[in-house]
Amino acid sequence: RLAHAHLLLRLERIAEADATLDLAEPPLRDADQATSLARLASLRAEVALAEGDLPRAHHHATIARAGLAELPIQAALVDLIAARIALAGGDASVARRLVHAASTPLEYAGIAPVLGDLHRLLGDCELTLGDAAAAYESFRRAVEEIERVRGTLQAERLRTAFLGDRLRAHEQLFLLALEREHGIEEAFTTAERARGRALLDSLAVDAQSTLAPAQRTPAEAALTREMEEHQAWLNWYYSQIGTGDEPTAHQRAELATHEQAFAALTVRLAVAGGPGSLLAPPATLAEVQPLLPDGTALVSYMIAGGDLHALVVTPNGEHACPRLAPATAIDDRVQRLHFQLNRALVARDDRRRARLLDDCRRELAGLHDVLLAPLARHIDLMDQLIVVPFGALHAVPFAALWDGERYQIEHRTVLTAPSASVLPALSARAGRLSDGTPLVVGVPDTQAPAMGREATAIAADLPRARLVLGDAATADRLLTESPGASLIHLACHGRFLPDLPRASGLRLADRWLSVGELHRLRTDAALITLSGCETGKSLVTRGDELVGLVRAMLAAGAGSLLVSLWMTHDEVTTATMSRFYGYLESGAARPDALRHAQLDTLASNPHPAFWAPFILIDHPQRRSHAATSRERNV
Repeated sequence: RLAHAHLLLRLERIAEADATLDLAEPPLRDADQATSLARLASLRAEVALAEGDLPRAHHHATIARAGLAELPIQAALVDLIAARIALAGGDASVARRLVHAASTPLEYAGIAPVLGDLHRLLGDCELTLGDAAAAYESFRRAVEEIERVRGTLQAERLRTAFLGDRLRAHEQLFLLALEREHGIEEAFTTAERARGRALLDSLAVDAQSTLAPAQRTPAEAALTREMEEHQAWLNWYYSQIGTGDEPTAHQRAELATHEQAFAALTVRLAVAGGPGSLLAPPATLAEVQPLLPDGTALVSYMIAGGDLHALVVTPNGEHACPRLAPATAIDDRVQRLHFQLNRALVARDDRRRARLLDDCRRELAGLHDVLLAPLARHIDLMDQLIVVPFGALHAVPFAALWDGERYQIEHRTVLTAPSASVLPALSARAGRLSDGTPLVVGVPDTQAPAMGREATAIAADLPRARLVLGDAATADRLLTESPGASLIHLACHGRFLPDLPRASGLRLADRWLSVGELHRLRTDAALITLSGCETGKSLVTRGDELVGLVRAMLAAGAGSLLVSLWMTHDEVTTATMSRFYGYLESGAARPDALRHAQLDTLASNPHPAFWAPFILIDHPQRRSHAATSRERNV
């Protein structure tokens, strides 16, 4: 129960943690467990601190410190709690002194999660005392320690629980890096560590861990088994402090051996598994920038300190645009936009079309003024934009942002990337994709009869396409036929369940195929298109990790992904998809093909609810002379 309460505190579920401690206390008192009661007092102090009751927090911390005085590491952990209490009370000097006193035994123990907490707290003290340089070094060390243990946690739920509020160290390092000369590169890397690591782990870990042993090469299987052994030991060691045990000198010596072995095995498994293998690190600016063709700008958003910030990367430079708006204001704007989009989709009165369009454009203009207008001098001359969203921005159709005269799509092509670190992985996939035949699946019903016509028309336009239609389009058939397909188009219903994101999925002929099951899918397809409703919506969890169809399809091996952000119109979607593949067959690159298809749809269906639901997740591509010539003519 004490361990459970500690976990609940990490997840900021304070009331539940307090209730769990209430249950734990009576049996501990009955058994006269002095050490456990002292640990319970330390947790009580953390609950009181979270509730803002500093006198009660100090009282419990004093009891805990006295009860754990003979256990130097446990006592040092209580000193960190006391430091947080002092800092909350406005006495940063006392807090810093307590942190320094705790650092000796904790550095000696070498437990990465604890060292991450220690240096994050020290950074807070230095920042409060006005020493930005010292704070920068402390947050930098905190991030390194957090990342050191984060990489050993293979299970997603363990990563989420471990992160808790620790990502605040990443936020502070990001902000301090922006203030330093030539600090954009570190800010970029920190942003990718804050959110790109979770997605990159999903690309690698989910693909690797869901492989049956028979599907792995003997070398990969042996390395994986050895890595799991070291991983299990490290997870056990890191948990000892949470259960109140003091590591022995022998265990501390073993720590370095296991960590070094784990790191070496990670590299060897990456070599054996190729691009996108297990625990691939986030990309750096130096790795991403060379991938950007001339005329392309990457805009990476980041929420830190409660505000939204942007980094603009072009082939020849990088620029910071800090403090665009409070994050809460962005959330409100995105909700208002989707309200307007839904209004247009359900409207039955044609007389309201102009009013509905004006209302939607007003919200799109508001988002444009916050998200792109401050970046204008860096992106105005660019003909291709790659957007890396953060938080609520994952639900924004950037191609539809309205500058008062035109939509973004009328200026340039717009791509989306869940993280900048995905781009090198997608670029690497482009060179090893299947040369098989296209797979087109259609599952029409009474609600969306056009899905059948959509699939039939697309299959007719794609050379050697395999068409799986109606009752034949079962879940097992899709899983069986996807390997080896050069392209996969799924014209079927999609659903997004924000309360049960892993139950989100695709409606096949016999049943729903959930996100969890889709992780079994294996493909080298250059493009996967999910033309149903809400196939691009994801639950955004701690660390900006996406849970939904996007993540599942990228983990499955898709070279690029075309998905929808909201409910789609059956007939309009059929026309848009037909145009998209028509442009592809005429030689257009995927970004250009989508742009031209959406511009065509815009001409006949001007409300963004109809032409703008689809986004393309793809690696940056050098644009053809034919595409730019056509745009000049348009």
